[in-house]
Amino acid sequence: MKLVEYNSSHESMIENYYVEDDTYTGLPEEAVKIATLQDKYNPVLCIESDVLVTFFVLDGGDDKYTYTDQKDSLLLRSFSTDSRHLRKGYARKSLELLKAFVQENYSGIHEVILGVNLKNTPAVNLYQDCGFHDTRRTFDGAKGTQKILRMKI
Repeated sequence: MKLVEYNSSHESMIENYYVEDDTYTGLPEEAVKIATLQDKYNPVLCIESDVLVTFFVLDGGDDKYTYTDQKDSLLLRSFSTDSRHLRKGYARKSLELLKAFVQENYSGIHEVILGVNLKNTPAVNLYQDCGFHDTRRTFDGAKGTQKILRMKI
């Protein structure tokens, strides 16, 4: 698997990405539209054998300050796996590659922060298994209470 930043050559991959249940996540097509308007909003594609299997955004904009006061941070958001590729380990693998990807592509970043819905127990467990640590803080988001997790880079 490789992680790559989105560019227009990936448009068909984004169009073909399928999320059956978007209760807890933003959709890649929406994220790509936002990225055209915000320069610190960086869609990342997780590609396995030329297929987009997992997607997320690394957001360096002001929204991160809802979760942290650290300037040298990125907010992980819109994390999803294409529903046709669930339970194959792709989400885990992409999170395991995250630290090295950030170190290589985002100079000066020392943490990745995220909010995960408390009701989404499988996601909470996955993030913690992959190196995110509980900050013991929460945030009341539009879709419910989010647990704030942090990964030191």
